[in-house]
Amino acid sequence: MRSTGLSGMHQNEPLVSIVIPTFNRADFLPETLDSILVQTYRNWECIVVDDGSTDYTKKLVETNYLSKDSRFQFHHRRREPKGAPTCRNIGFELSKGELINWFDSDDIMHPQMLEKKVELILQNPDAYFAVCRLSNFSSDPNNVEILNYQLRSDQPVKDFLSFRLRFYTPGPLFKRAYLESFESLFDERLIRHQESEFYFRVILTRPKYAIIEEQLILRRIHENSIAAGHNLELENNLLKNAFLICESYVHSAIKANDVKNNYSTLYQVILKNIYSTKKLKSDWFEENLKLIEMLIDHNHSGLIKYLQLGALRARLLLSKFRLR
Repeated sequence: MRSTGLSGMHQNEPLVSIVIPTFNRADFLPETLDSILVQTYRNWECIVVDDGSTDYTKKLVETNYLSKDSRFQFHHRRREPKGAPTCRNIGFELSKGELINWFDSDDIMHPQMLEKKVELILQNPDAYFAVCRLSNFSSDPNNVEILNYQLRSDQPVKDFLSFRLRFYTPGPLFKRAYLESFESLFDERLIRHQESEFYFRVILTRPKYAIIEEQLILRRIHENSIAAGHNLELENNLLKNAFLICESYVHSAIKANDVKNNYSTLYQVILKNIYSTKKLKSDWFEENLKLIEMLIDHNHSGLIKYLQLGALRARLLLSKFRLR
């Protein structure tokens, strides 16, 4: 495949499904959809799933995109729970593409993003996905922040949990068949960091993938409405969210029989989560403690297990935590 040959649509070019959840992003969404319109790779469908927007998102998409290009689709979330994970899963269920790329409703694609990803994945038939890099920007797409993170690692679980190995939501272009091998995709219970939980399960499969060492995505950084305003209910919901992610990490690692090699890293991730519960009720403190005990139980036996548990509780007591 050559860039000069992608201006037209050919039957041997796989259909790419771009799935975009959106909620009250009418001010940013046009830049995102316009960046899709100018893609040099033309065989795509763009599925926008609205999460109950109260702005003019519906009218914007219908007037400026649906009426002008049949490759765009607009759907409403018709089931609970509310949130981007549900919308992403719905978009996948509606999609028809052989290749899938999730994207966010305020980010921007480089004009050759799809072309380069498709070309790479066709050149690497054993790869389950192709992934590129992204940069951050706030208001001016010409003023970007280059992010320093790994796309490959000899210790993928450890480096992923240490935030060194990252994919980010829009980075990979997945083969549909690979995604269909998962029991579930995005965890719809989560209000944040759903992609981290999903990509952790991706990492555990030790997938073959191809890398584009180019910044082909601009990720917009702006005030997040979820983070605006801090109150006890919100903080408790975020602690619950963090616990659910850690719970998934532990259960996924156990299921993949991959606890022993990454025991220390998982332990530290959950321990950090425990420390963040000290300002609130101890409910999530106790739940996270049970996760660490589960890790210990799967990595040690007999006297060593009880010594490890004792050392953990002593460490927490010394940190002035109140144990029930």
